[in-house]
Amino acid sequence: CTSLLVSAGASSEVLESLATGSLRFALALDPTLERPARLGEQAVGWDTRGVDAVLALDPASHTLIALRPGEAALDSVDLTRELRPVAPQAVRVDIGDLGGPLDPAALDRWLALTLAALSADLVGLMDAALEAAVSHVSSREQFGVPVGTFQAVQHLASEAKVSAEAAHGLACYAGWAIDALDLEQALLAARTAKAYCSERAREV
Repeated sequence: CTSLLVSAGASSEVLESLATGSLRFALALDPTLERPARLGEQAVGWDTRGVDAVLALDPASHTLIALRPGEAALDSVDLTRELRPVAPQAVRVDIGDLGGPLDPAALDRWLALTLAALSADLVGLMDAALEAAVSHVSSREQFGVPVGTFQAVQHLASEAKVSAEAAHGLACYAGWAIDALDLEQALLAARTAKAYCSERAREV
């Protein structure tokens, strides 16, 4: 959120409040979690625990708008992060100057950043799942030996490890590409990482 607000030219008061933690924003994403949500559409506030507002894009003016998310959290498989609905008619929240119009290229680069961040989150999920699985099969015994000594289990763990390492590489490359490559290549890297990580994270 901070880099997007800096790009938009948010006021120093808003940025200082974010830096000190007295003001907290979350991103409003479209329901597929593939792009920042636009004003007037159904959206999902991502990681909304304790936030003051969620940020959405006004497609007419290319400005950032602060909205109030719904009160009730959505059901989610991710118990570490709160998701809340953002209705098309969500109430606007006045929390200071969020800056002027964003350049379309800046919005596309922000999209690349969003996808890279989601990919990195999925990599963390894969690593944690694999660590928990290996710990379990190392301690649980069947026929007097650890389950982890069975070749079939080892193959599953190995395949999961390969997927997690590949996802890690793609996510790192996508994050690096945001600042290092031109916009078209950065978007391609981010979309590739998100597509791969989304598919393999479920398997792992």
